[in-house]
Amino acid sequence: MPTGDGHILDADLIDAADAVHDLPAAAMASVPAAPAEAAVPIAIEDLLPDASGEVVLSATEGLTIALSARATPIDTGVADHHVTASGLDVSGFGYYSFAGGLTVYFPHHSLVTVSLEEMT
Repeated sequence: MPTGDGHILDADLIDAADAVHDLPAAAMASVPAAPAEAAVPIAIEDLLPDASGEVVLSATEGLTIALSARATPIDTGVADHHVTASGLDVSGFGYYSFAGGLTVYFPHHSLVTVSLEEMT
């Protein structure tokens, strides 16, 4: 079921599942691993970006979000001054950008990991 609408997706409202999330090597260098039972899983295919291909995640401090994707992020970092097409100021937020134009922003106090899905 798609989540979000290009605005803020509140990860606290998503039911966490017990699963193991493996980080790709590129993400492991910059993101510490977290216990799987503490992670909220979200598939990037379920996110609905705004007109510019952006999604903003909102989460309580300390919450871990485990993004699953079919491809490794092509860019990651901290956003400079930026306002999304939906009008949300994501300056200072962390982000992952994926091929195809999707960029996922998240607050600095959240731990967001990315794991690769197997193609079926």
